[in-house]
Amino acid sequence: MKTLSSIKNQYIYLYITLLTIFNNLTWVNAQQFKSYTAEGLISYQSNPKNAIDLLKKKHKEALIKKDTSLIIKTLISLSAADRAGLAYRDSFVNSGEALFIAQEFKNPLLIAKAHEEFGTLHFLFKQDEEAGEHFKKAHDYYSKVNVKDSASHVQLYRSHYNLAMYYQRIKNVSELKKQIAICESLAKKFKIDPIYKLYLDEKVVSELEFNSQFKEALDLLVNLCNRMDALKANGQLGVTDNSFFMILYCRTAINYERQNNHSAAKNYFEKALQIKDSNGENTFYRSFIFLRYADLLSKMNDYKNAYLNLQESKLINDTYLNPRNEDTQGFLTIKNRYKDQLQNKNNQLRDQNLKIEKQNQALFRFRFFFFGIILVAIILGLIFRSKLRTIKHQKEEQITKKQIELKNKELTANMLQLIEKEEIIQTLKSHLENATTDNNTKKVIQQLEKNSVSLWDSFNNQFMELNEHFYDRLQEQSPDLSAADLKVCALIKLNFSGKEMAHLLGISLGSVHVARHRLRKKMNLERDINLTNFINSI
Repeated sequence: MKTLSSIKNQYIYLYITLLTIFNNLTWVNAQQFKSYTAEGLISYQSNPKNAIDLLKKKHKEALIKKDTSLIIKTLISLSAADRAGLAYRDSFVNSGEALFIAQEFKNPLLIAKAHEEFGTLHFLFKQDEEAGEHFKKAHDYYSKVNVKDSASHVQLYRSHYNLAMYYQRIKNVSELKKQIAICESLAKKFKIDPIYKLYLDEKVVSELEFNSQFKEALDLLVNLCNRMDALKANGQLGVTDNSFFMILYCRTAINYERQNNHSAAKNYFEKALQIKDSNGENTFYRSFIFLRYADLLSKMNDYKNAYLNLQESKLINDTYLNPRNEDTQGFLTIKNRYKDQLQNKNNQLRDQNLKIEKQNQALFRFRFFFFGIILVAIILGLIFRSKLRTIKHQKEEQITKKQIELKNKELTANMLQLIEKEEIIQTLKSHLENATTDNNTKKVIQQLEKNSVSLWDSFNNQFMELNEHFYDRLQEQSPDLSAADLKVCALIKLNFSGKEMAHLLGISLGSVHVARHRLRKKMNLERDINLTNFINSI
């Protein structure tokens, strides 16, 4: 038979061992996770094994129907049922599978639910970083779903509540207060079950404890216990709500212990351990209660019962947390494998995206060079077309110039003939006037004068038709030119001699020379510049 001393020594060894394991569980949290009835696939089963069997049957039916949405929902519900039945290995398998399929299915609501369930499992095993990551992802997806019915309202509320639990766990007071306020606002707006207030007040207890307001925290906890007792007496508590007593009683006991009221603390620890955990959420919490109760009993020198409670705590720990346990090894390995698969999937997506990016870059380069070649071809085509037009225009100008030159030569020849005829007529007229003055002669002279046309007017009309805008260009070059100067320029352009110019203009040859000299001055021509060439260039 064991002596009190040996029990005390064993107790101390167990206590130190378990205290090391549960060192981070000083702050415990009330939980209200989704149960296996949340998807509406089955009703509540007092025996989780029955729920698992029913959900497995529905999962097989969903696989036969190839109903992806129903497959995901059954896997999520199965994970929750596994939690309630403490089959955590299967729970990790089913929730991980649900998350993979949901991501492939790309349904925001189902992805949110899968992340929420996976986050719940990590939360239960106090893997805070992973739990927070999945809760936040779930919330992001829930936020993308339109809030259009009461079910959506509850989901949105629950998403904020999950974040409140996460921030309570990591002691982020500001974010915890924020999430509590949002939950209260949503609950009032969408008229969510009034029991929500009890769960949120438990979060307020943590706020008070974080701020070392232990008396206020204890008062609120006692108030919460009384309110829960009243609801239970009136039959207003759900099956899963009953497990909330375990947390309230334990937290009340811890705060009484802080006040050195050991008898009250002992009473509440015992009440906490009498509560049945119907949904499997508080398995590790129960281990924590055994540990804290054992610590209290040791302070009260009841080492035998302290040792027994430590043994209970160790049994839970060895069953679910000891890595040397074969079953525990299994689900931890699977959990890690799923994490690796998620990473592998992300790596595959990254590689695929890199491949697509390279293809896009290659396509961009092809398009760039293709359109570049087309652009160069268009530019070359336009340049070639422009050159063709220029050559054609130059040819047309050359032809036109040659035609003008030819017509100008014809005009010159015709005018020279007219000048000769005019000279003959003038000679004949002069002879007739000197020879006789009879009536017949006078009539002939009058007839000659009547039919005589101004040689300049005849020449100038034809010249302007052939050399359009010649006078305008001259005046742009030399604005001071007079009408007489323009006449001289026109005759110079057609290479008329000084004598022919004098006859056409009705002036003397000397006057023609004077007119040419005046032109050079008005045009500011240097002595080495030929007047005829200059005028022809205009």
